[in-house]
Amino acid sequence: MSELTTDERAAWCDWYTIWHQDMDGLPALPGDVRDGVVTQGAYAGGVVDGHFICIQDIAVEHCRANLAISECQAPLDTIERCVRGLFDGHNLPLETCIDLLALDTCATTIVQRDADQSCAVPVE
Repeated sequence: MSELTTDERAAWCDWYTIWHQDMDGLPALPGDVRDGVVTQGAYAGGVVDGHFICIQDIAVEHCRANLAISECQAPLDTIERCVRGLFDGHNLPLETCIDLLALDTCATTIVQRDADQSCAVPVE
């Protein structure tokens, strides 16, 4: 993800925000940016294999900003597989997210293993 072009980030985040809205029927909230992170409390989450997993419902501009500063070395299809898996009705299947969640460089993406359950997504 860290090597995506601006256009690739824009296209994926456009897909993500539309897809997420289609899944929960609600538009993304604008979110509050404080200390360089966006938190808004709108997320899906649960405990998988002893880890709290969350997926933030963020506005498209925050998604693009997060990917622009990400140091995550996972391919984009890794996060997409995880995102889709979290909403496919299988109660947060670990197998769809294990590759992403195992990478420390991906700990601050839209999907995260978040011990304090804040689901804060860096955007600055």
